[in-house]
Amino acid sequence: DTQVIYAWHTSPVRELKDLLSKELIIGATSSGTTQMDFPLVTNAILGTKFKVVSGYEGTAQIHKAMEAGEVQGLGSLAWSSLKTLNADWITNGKVRILAQWSSPAHPDLTAYPLVESLATKDEDRLALKLLTSRLEAGRPFVAPPGVPLVRVAALRKAFDETMRDPAFLAEAKRLLLD
Repeated sequence: DTQVIYAWHTSPVRELKDLLSKELIIGATSSGTTQMDFPLVTNAILGTKFKVVSGYEGTAQIHKAMEAGEVQGLGSLAWSSLKTLNADWITNGKVRILAQWSSPAHPDLTAYPLVESLATKDEDRLALKLLTSRLEAGRPFVAPPGVPLVRVAALRKAFDETMRDPAFLAEAKRLLLD
């Protein structure tokens, strides 16, 4: 699950390295989310200048705050979500993608650096890799302990069949979902 950092077009931050000298006021929901945790950890490790304003209900409210000038960007959102929810912002230049939280780079985003490229020490690079390692699982599906094995098998089979269903795949493609 590749995440991106992006700034509203009026923000003084124009590229990733600007975050080392310029503040970017970003919206977030709450701690425990990539929107808040990734920027704050990056501030601590690399000295970036994210100013996190938390408490938003969700991404839609953060996007409204960006349009209203209340915040200047978002420190982490799934690339698939941004291109699905606000593709026009990308094509019309309303937002600037600054970097990606991913390793390796996402095929759609090869023009944008990985956040870890700011690291000058191996230990910082490794800390950032640890931080983003949770993205490798994407959006896992889980069930509580004690679910009968027969039900687990049925859920897995249904999921696998859905992932191969032509109608489902066509709808995902139409919605620009990975």
